[in-house]
Amino acid sequence: MHRNTYLLVIVLAICAALLVGVNIGKKLTKQTPLPVSLPSPTPTPGVITQTYRDTFCGFSLLYPASFTVLENASGSAILNNTADKTQSITLTCQKDIPRPALPADKIETLSIPTVSGASISATLYHDSSAKNGMPIDVVIFKHPTNGMDAFVAGYGTAFDAAIKTIHILP
Repeated sequence: MHRNTYLLVIVLAICAALLVGVNIGKKLTKQTPLPVSLPSPTPTPGVITQTYRDTFCGFSLLYPASFTVLENASGSAILNNTADKTQSITLTCQKDIPRPALPADKIETLSIPTVSGASISATLYHDSSAKNGMPIDVVIFKHPTNGMDAFVAGYGTAFDAAIKTIHILP
């Protein structure tokens, strides 16, 4: 073979080795958070709760009876406490909801029970509002039967209690 052919083969081999090495390195640096097992849904003693069933998204959760439910025909809802504006829960469902780009220490993995007794994995993101810096937590999971992404966002004690009671509907 000619000298130029050898040089071309060597350059291509080096490029291939770099590309393969970079791809292997990307896979090794990804750390998956450990799943956090949630207890079965039990309402807080002394607090009257109601069940919100989102049949469009295919899940249910418990929320305080003092909240007002504002539903949209497209499968979105806001559970709002009129007495305390910091206590609200937003729910929506659609295909391919983008995930926030956050460091691993602001991401948790949750386990959501299904009717069959199995559970699915959900991700809890601890973020803050770009508008005013107020903290906001977001739970995103893919429904096992309809393939839609469910988005549950909020902050505070009511939100923390509600996400522990999420169940997948049949």
